[in-house]
Amino acid sequence: MTIEYRDETPFTGDSHTPTELANAIRTKKYGKDIREPIAQLADKLSNAVLGQNVGNVVATPTKVFDNLAELQKTYPNGADGVMVTVDNGHKYFWQDNQWKDFGVYQSQGSKIIKSSDVFQSNINYDNISVWNHATFTINSDGSITIDDSETYPNRGIIFSPENITKYFNIKIVTQSLEPSSTIDFWKYNPNSSNGLGNKISDVTKDTNNSQMLSIPSDADRVMLAVHGRGTLKIKVSANDDGIVTVDEYPNLLKNLTDVNNLVDSEVKGIEFPLNTIGTFTNTTITNNGSEIIANVNGNNGGFLTRYFTANSERVQIHVDGEFTQKGITFQINYVDTTSGKSKYFKVANISGGKMKDLTFDASSLIIYQHADPDKFRLLIQSNIDSAENNDPVGKITLRSLSIYNPNSEGVNNSLLYNYKLKKTLSNVIAKLDEFGSDISELKTLSSNSYVTLPDGTKGRIIYANEQLAVKNSIYKKILLLGNSLLLGLSTDGSHGAPFGLTASNPTKDWAYLLTQKLQAKYSSSVTVNKLHDAVFEQSESDDNSQNYINNNFSKTEKNNDLVIIQIGDNVNSDLRRTTFKANFEKLINAVRDANPTADILIAGVWFDGAGLQNWLLDFANNHNCMFAPLHDLYNGETIAKVGDTITFADRTQMAVYEAIKTHPGDKGHALIADRVFSTLYPK
Repeated sequence: MTIEYRDETPFTGDSHTPTELANAIRTKKYGKDIREPIAQLADKLSNAVLGQNVGNVVATPTKVFDNLAELQKTYPNGADGVMVTVDNGHKYFWQDNQWKDFGVYQSQGSKIIKSSDVFQSNINYDNISVWNHATFTINSDGSITIDDSETYPNRGIIFSPENITKYFNIKIVTQSLEPSSTIDFWKYNPNSSNGLGNKISDVTKDTNNSQMLSIPSDADRVMLAVHGRGTLKIKVSANDDGIVTVDEYPNLLKNLTDVNNLVDSEVKGIEFPLNTIGTFTNTTITNNGSEIIANVNGNNGGFLTRYFTANSERVQIHVDGEFTQKGITFQINYVDTTSGKSKYFKVANISGGKMKDLTFDASSLIIYQHADPDKFRLLIQSNIDSAENNDPVGKITLRSLSIYNPNSEGVNNSLLYNYKLKKTLSNVIAKLDEFGSDISELKTLSSNSYVTLPDGTKGRIIYANEQLAVKNSIYKKILLLGNSLLLGLSTDGSHGAPFGLTASNPTKDWAYLLTQKLQAKYSSSVTVNKLHDAVFEQSESDDNSQNYINNNFSKTEKNNDLVIIQIGDNVNSDLRRTTFKANFEKLINAVRDANPTADILIAGVWFDGAGLQNWLLDFANNHNCMFAPLHDLYNGETIAKVGDTITFADRTQMAVYEAIKTHPGDKGHALIADRVFSTLYPK
């Protein structure tokens, strides 16, 4: 079918300024209409970074040094990026085997801003709530207007910051508040004696400057409160350091911060002193003070850290270094508490000569592999399997290494993957080409084609496996696929029927509650079978994914009326995500082959990593599946608490411990059941 170009002012030509491109991105109506300005802006940024007119590049310094001598001593053989020296404010690039001076870093004051500070903000605009009947509008430019109220002059809007957020930034764009009115910023707690919580700071009504306000580390929510009549228009952002602004995009690139006061926006965690990092087989070490070098003369040689503690589902490895081999491997070494033996988990293979930051799931290793949370070590090693035709002999250089274990209670860690940008792009792509009314008519036709079955119920006519079939409109037989949220406790049946982690008992998990809702709706019995899908989530090769499909769908019950696939929480590394996305359609096809008339509902993701929930949503939309999002249900009130009691079917009890506390508690399971049911039967 042909989709017409619908924007009234088509975007033409290719000689546009960054400001014109930014305005086009901001104002075009449809995804298709903004693709070209996005592409042109990306080209301009790419050209700047890759060295065209390198003397005029304004980019974030890789590092700052006191003078050129210090730079030359630290990197005698060069390094990637922009280096800045404080004594003269000049920028240096490695060219022709030497550090070349390209003049003053930035004229008019040597001011810079990091691109990560421009684009990252830990505020979810979909999760803003109100205090005392406030009303507000989110405007097209990202600003927020808090409306005037004659009835409720004291009112506020509440934000839920992410766990890495340290600062809240506010700029008052316009205000028409009465002179006696005030604005203040709160750590919001509705259970406090005043129903508000603790006031953090007063906010000035000055429209000329942005204000940076510190957020307490234990704040689940913060509130901007207005006391007095009038309208307030603001721009806000929040992040993990103070180098941030809330102005328009063109102004963001001009905003100022002193080179000497640069703050690294990366989450640091626990940094390992270089002299505590040892070597691992076939290796000698050279310590130059600011860096250590592993001289590898055989396979598997490299660095080995001391033990560290971790229990998060997204432990971050921050690393600065390089290697001469074609490829190296990052592995986690851990101790199995059941056997006392040392075991290994591969995080990633890295090629290209430059190390990169990575993550691994300590929680999964603790739960499924019995790893001791206090006995993790990191190996960075040269390995013949890490790159095709790789020679393990060479040098691995390490300048810094830190481990960050985010485990703040009740807060998700997905922002550490900058998911908001991915989510935005995903939404843009999803809207690029919207189909017309003919698709809607087809859907309407199929949903209204019924026959009466012998038991008096309605059956819908569908097309499955190249044949017309009649589908019962009542879900009498259901297959549930799920991970630890479905089958995380008594998984082997040793303490009675398995149920979902960390429900307080088998009658409190989402599967049981959903079954009760369906039985109440139909006034009849519902047969439910369950299948564990964590092995498919954890697959790191196409063969492993296919083996899961072959081994499980040959044995499980077939010809179900409904299949619910709760999935995605263990897809927590780049390799697993790649494997999952390449093989998920095969899983759905296997479900359809075994259940040709079943409705399929995909539910996820409680622990959303790297935008997987949006990917699943797009997949469901494109493969005739229903989709129930779960990640917005995850917060401090819906997860379990350390010390909560879990009672098994045989009355055995256990307490929730640190590594599993981020799974849903009873409230979380109830909300999951409600979400799935409302997806099946939207009002």
